[in-house]
Amino acid sequence: MTDVVTPEFLSHLKALYPAPSSGGDNTWAFVAAVAFSASNLPEAVPLVFQHAASSTTEDKDSLLLVRKMKDALFKSGMLSGYPKVDRFASPGSRPAKHET
Repeated sequence: MTDVVTPEFLSHLKALYPAPSSGGDNTWAFVAAVAFSASNLPEAVPLVFQHAASSTTEDKDSLLLVRKMKDALFKSGMLSGYPKVDRFASPGSRPAKHET
């Protein structure tokens, strides 16, 4: 998964969505986060957010980014379902069996 979501790839996605003259537009980040979430790649969503947040300079822009990202992921989850996250995927992370 980390092979796909690189800073270069995210910069390329950002270049596909030209920013308006007013600035502060992160449409590319919302589209990418929703696409990765709907594709069952939730590990990519924080990487997209971090890359988008690195371009914000003011606190109000960061807060707006968080609110819109959360709203986009929530609404897309209602349509396409939420990704399944298996926290017990690796053998070392499984809880010990209860012995009686």
